[in-house]
Amino acid sequence: MRSYIVPLQKLLSQNAHPENSIHMKQYMKDQFEFFGIKSVERKELTRKFFTAQGIPSKHDYKEVIRELWDLPQREFQYAALDILEHLVKKRIQVKIELLEYLIMTKSWWDTVDWMATRIVGVCFRQNPELITQTYSRWMEIDNIWLQRV
Repeated sequence: MRSYIVPLQKLLSQNAHPENSIHMKQYMKDQFEFFGIKSVERKELTRKFFTAQGIPSKHDYKEVIRELWDLPQREFQYAALDILEHLVKKRIQVKIELLEYLIMTKSWWDTVDWMATRIVGVCFRQNPELITQTYSRWMEIDNIWLQRV
């Protein structure tokens, strides 16, 4: 999936604002690195990227999402969530195991709350049977981020 991710890496790094990245990192309690791309600009850049490159298919999305999630700058995790949100809106079944991984890895309120409302919540509304299968298990796992979702 490098052929998909490398152009996105290039696009975001070319549009970095180092002066913003310092403040963004401080705001997030030094948990993550940033390119310093503010939300409105990032959304516009990723929208153009997705228009040109497309959204990963239902067969490829898991690998792309995991690779983006593993990159250091927070804007990559936001791009991964943009992809997931698009897939969920298209009613493509997103694996609960992937969502669990994302919730518990690089966890912080920004991505967890986004996932809760715009991805997991939509998945549960589309597939109510997932609620009963998932809720009890997530509450038993000693992870505040899963419980928050």
